[in-house]
Amino acid sequence: MIFDVIVALALVIATLGAGLMAGVYFAFSTFIMRSLDQLGAVQAADAMNAINEVILQPWFMALIFGSTLLYAVLAGKNKGRCVHCTSDVGAPALKVDWHPH
Repeated sequence: MIFDVIVALALVIATLGAGLMAGVYFAFSTFIMRSLDQLGAVQAADAMNAINEVILQPWFMALIFGSTLLYAVLAGKNKGRCVHCTSDVGAPALKVDWHPH
């Protein structure tokens, strides 16, 4: 029982971590890189160095590496098991409830 609660909490934390990281990647690729592209090479390098100084904090590193580790642990815990699969071993095939008319 307590193990299921821990796993459920870990799934919620992993989902939030994935959402936060997706937001960071989206912001970086859509407007930060475009903004840096409008600067000259020297100013863009200076701006990127300033971004790195601000963002490389322990909380951010914990988000990146901690969420990745959590994903790996959760994936390893469920290796070979799938709720919607026909097989419990190896690469499972998904069940398809499709009936031709």
